[in-house]
Amino acid sequence: MQSTIVPLSQAVPVANENILAYQTEEAGSVPVTIKRDTFSIAPPMVIDIDCKKAVVIGAGEKVTLYLPPGRHVATIGRASDLALKSTALCGTSTVEFPIGIERDGPNRFRMSFTGSGYVLGATATE
Repeated sequence: MQSTIVPLSQAVPVANENILAYQTEEAGSVPVTIKRDTFSIAPPMVIDIDCKKAVVIGAGEKVTLYLPPGRHVATIGRASDLALKSTALCGTSTVEFPIGIERDGPNRFRMSFTGSGYVLGATATE
């Protein structure tokens, strides 16, 4: 089972109430876009950045967050009631991905699903 790529121009913005952190541009931060593919099994997922709950993202959605340049760790988990009530996903049985944020971008990431599970990686696709 593989996910289907959603072009950035066709992805739907995440609802404001599902953006939990990194939603405002601060001095030194740069825009980081994350888009999620569609697939048949597509529950809402939570993405933490550096152990801070950042966004609840659904299939075919996109979000722009503002992060400082450098290395970060993104953690992905199901947006169940338990996950939403916890302070962070890091350190639990979730999947972690190193992400590098560059000052001069582009900083675009694609969340997809393969037979091995969820993947979050840099993407050149718009």
